[in-house]
Amino acid sequence: PGSLDALAAGLASEAKLDAATAGRLVRLYGAEAREVAALDPAPLVPETPVLAGEVEWAVTREGAQTVVDVLYRRLRTALYVPRAREAAVAPVALRMAARLGWDDARRAAEVERARAQLASDLAFLEEDSG
Repeated sequence: PGSLDALAAGLASEAKLDAATAGRLVRLYGAEAREVAALDPAPLVPETPVLAGEVEWAVTREGAQTVVDVLYRRLRTALYVPRAREAAVAPVALRMAARLGWDDARRAAEVERARAQLASDLAFLEEDSG
């Protein structure tokens, strides 16, 4: 943990990221976190620790092909970043469409599939609050 903290502190300083964002990147990407942040350090969704560059990384470096894959396995927003769960769907799809050459129909289908998956997986939250 100490070396992760040091890496996160260095990343926060270099990339001008807040501590939570830098810490999340280091825990997900390790030593490659700097490269991820360099792709695009802007927030994917305002006021969340998820960066736009993470989508680029997921597609170009990790071979992600679906929005569901990016949300669940790459960004991990579906389970661990509640503020970005639904809000990240459209921005992820737009970035992936641009990178992968999707037409509007494919992008819309990806958005619908991701929203349906989130609704299905998180239905228990609605049940618990009722």
